[in-house]
Amino acid sequence: MSSSVTERESDTVYCRECGAEILRAAEICPECGVRQRAPPNSQAVESLLDGRNPLVAVLLSALFPGLGHVYAREVEMGLFFAVSFVLSLLSLFVFVGFLLVPAIWIYAAYDAAKTAQRRDDELSPPAAA
Repeated sequence: MSSSVTERESDTVYCRECGAEILRAAEICPECGVRQRAPPNSQAVESLLDGRNPLVAVLLSALFPGLGHVYAREVEMGLFFAVSFVLSLLSLFVFVGFLLVPAIWIYAAYDAAKTAQRRDDELSPPAAA
């Protein structure tokens, strides 16, 4: 009988919030609802959020110039492109912006992709020879 008690005790732990006895494998306490373990990591989500994907950088820059640089952890350059884009939008009133706005928009997307690619190259482990 003591063997089954020891086995049962090893399968249970105490909730870190309310102290209720719960199964060791439980992710959420059934008593209080507090998560007991960190949620599982998704490599797909992590790879999109780490600032290394050129496609995401281009799409964000296409949405608004400068966002792709912020995504690639180049905040100063992102602010530069965002301010430049806003100023070029203001220059539409004097007709110079018709050339300036698309030029800044396209270059910001291109540079964001290059920045994300450079970040990926810097953070990727070197290839084995």
